[in-house]
Amino acid sequence: MPKDDPIPLPIALLQAETPLRVWSLIVTIFGDVVMREGRVLSPAPLWIGPILALLDLVGVDAAQARTNLSRLVAQGILLRSKAGRNTFYRIAPDEADAFARAADLIYGRRHRAPTGRFHIALIDHCPARGEARDRLHAQGFRFISPTTGILPEHGDALPLRFPDGAIPAEAICSPALGAAAKQAWNVPLLHAQYQQFCAGFGALAKAPPSLPADAAALRLVLVHLFRRLVLRDPGLPASLLPHDWAGEQAREIFTAILTALAPQAQEWWEGAGFRGDVSDA
Repeated sequence: MPKDDPIPLPIALLQAETPLRVWSLIVTIFGDVVMREGRVLSPAPLWIGPILALLDLVGVDAAQARTNLSRLVAQGILLRSKAGRNTFYRIAPDEADAFARAADLIYGRRHRAPTGRFHIALIDHCPARGEARDRLHAQGFRFISPTTGILPEHGDALPLRFPDGAIPAEAICSPALGAAAKQAWNVPLLHAQYQQFCAGFGALAKAPPSLPADAAALRLVLVHLFRRLVLRDPGLPASLLPHDWAGEQAREIFTAILTALAPQAQEWWEGAGFRGDVSDA
């Protein structure tokens, strides 16, 4: 790899994760490449070979990859099948909608428009509070007390599913509620992580790599790190965000690099055994 190649910086950011979440990288591969940015809900089973090859580009060895593929199968996220000595993986049908909804946020096909109000969920009377918390947390709620969950309201949001016994309510964004929301989602940390993303990837928007393997590696790291940020971002009203909020700049950088990498990454995917053109999905 040439000394002036900009690839090592993003990969260094990836490898700095402690520990590196290989299972999450695999989720990124399925959502981005296999499902073609989440547009194809039922892609064909994928031979393990291309998965191992793509992970190898970012320093993940075959043993790590196989262990984490098995973990995702055990969790019911992926399904595994055999054809002779070949192993294939596909997304579990029950998980496809979740992948697609996440992709709509990652690639900007769904723009969250905060109304300035908050959903409230009170679980004092739920028969199983732990389970109720988990179900609400999966929908984006964060708890500001052991039995009180909050979630910013968005004009285009999907209907919420409240656990049995939960008491739903709505509230305007008062100063106290706003302060609780900023603490619940740790807005200063999220802002700093968006800034780190911009610092790590900003220069690459103007000078993306030209080699297909480098483009495929960079795209994996780019989508993985942006996905981890945007899916933790609750879409709070602007009044609760720093005046120099880095989230929008991060999205602009993400979109620019994604576009610039598309032809070279596609060339590598096809050569490695992935099928389908993301841009044509």
